[in-house]
Amino acid sequence: MIKEITKSERKYFSLPNQPQLVMKCDPMCFSLFRDIREKKHQDVPHANNTHYCSQECQKLDWKMHKNECKFLQNMRNNLPCNILMTLRLFCNNMDVDLFYGNLDTLNEEQLLQFQEVSAYIANYTDSKSLPSLEKLLKYQVKQQYNLFTITDNLGNTQLGVGLYTPANFLDHKCNKNGPYENIANCSHFYMGRSLMMITNDSFKQGDELNICYTEIFNYKERQKFLKDQYGFDCDCGRCEYERTTQENLVPQEIDLIKCDFKDFSIFKNYYYYQKLLDYYLKLLDQQKFKRAFKVIQCIVHNLPTYYNNKNHPQIGWSSNEAAKLAFHLNNLLKAEYYGKQAYKILKTYFENTIEFKEVEVRMKDIEAEIKMNK
Repeated sequence: MIKEITKSERKYFSLPNQPQLVMKCDPMCFSLFRDIREKKHQDVPHANNTHYCSQECQKLDWKMHKNECKFLQNMRNNLPCNILMTLRLFCNNMDVDLFYGNLDTLNEEQLLQFQEVSAYIANYTDSKSLPSLEKLLKYQVKQQYNLFTITDNLGNTQLGVGLYTPANFLDHKCNKNGPYENIANCSHFYMGRSLMMITNDSFKQGDELNICYTEIFNYKERQKFLKDQYGFDCDCGRCEYERTTQENLVPQEIDLIKCDFKDFSIFKNYYYYQKLLDYYLKLLDQQKFKRAFKVIQCIVHNLPTYYNNKNHPQIGWSSNEAAKLAFHLNNLLKAEYYGKQAYKILKTYFENTIEFKEVEVRMKDIEAEIKMNK
């Protein structure tokens, strides 16, 4: 979808001293997943429907939350995200008319589900007129096609969903997986609840910005997901190659338990990324720190290929994980190497955050320990 950027939207683009950062925007509305809310709810009547990370965040949100607050108090706890998001959009009369998606793109099952949600909200908000029900339906359709999944720093834990604009106007291209042209030239990460969009190495001046909507590796499964979820067939360079050659391109499985992790390059395909990350977290739970360190080194080594970007913040956070483990294992040279890499990458985007202050403190501790051992 091509969208001309208005003068008021220029604030989202090209921040100084951050040449790869092309967009930063806060959500129009967002909701944490139910299991996250259950762990972190506040002592308020509708605690399991609302959660804030700080009092400052709560104050910033009050302008919109006050319009839905009285309705939430009468609704049941632990409402699913789609109801909470629809209620907020409806109570604040948010303008989403230009967003992609309309009723014609829904299948019968989706339409029935959306009608049930509309009826539920209408019952509590005394909005049972036909225009109100149509508006509730419209908000759900726009969510279907425009939501982003919010994750933690490592990208492993999904925290909730948010509606971000103008980021939602970026078209889809698949991630790099070989020497293909016409692939995604941007990727995104989160700083708290803010979405940050950065260019990848495939970006060229004057190109239209685009992102990858899904990490599904298998060609047929990926095409089916994009068709069912967003209503289109992808024709990017990668998909065209896989379609014309009829290649599945799913690499061979590797037994991570038996792997010695001496050759990191065998994991260069991003197909392995989530498997490695899950295995790493499992090793941490089992307190097998030496092996976990090998795995996180493998992840850091391959992340520039996975993201098609040697300065992606995920590389910084994973390097920070490697520095913490190396320091714990008293491998000071490795701790220094990964600590400096984390510091260099993360300073660009996270310099004034609490998380980055912890990176700075650890780096000073590592340097002090090295100095003492000389």
